[in-house]
Amino acid sequence: MQLVSNLQRSTDWSASTIKTLISRMTDKGVLRFEGERPRLYYPGIQKEDAAFSETQQLLSRAFGGNFGTADEQFHRQREALQG
Repeated sequence: MQLVSNLQRSTDWSASTIKTLISRMTDKGVLRFEGERPRLYYPGIQKEDAAFSETQQLLSRAFGGNFGTADEQFHRQREALQG
């Protein structure tokens, strides 16, 4: 699999680690694929959505899940971007 060999060259991960990561990302909808063999992989989510989700998780951990005003601001910004 070209994806596995490319990632092996750029990381120190084993093939099984990469395959597990790809499988988990596909299961969560972060990656999607077309075809059977060879599979063509594509992002399953937009970069902006992933960044927003990560930021939300970081703030939640940093503020113990209670960050009121910051959370409201993030929701308003997301609605503005979607609207």
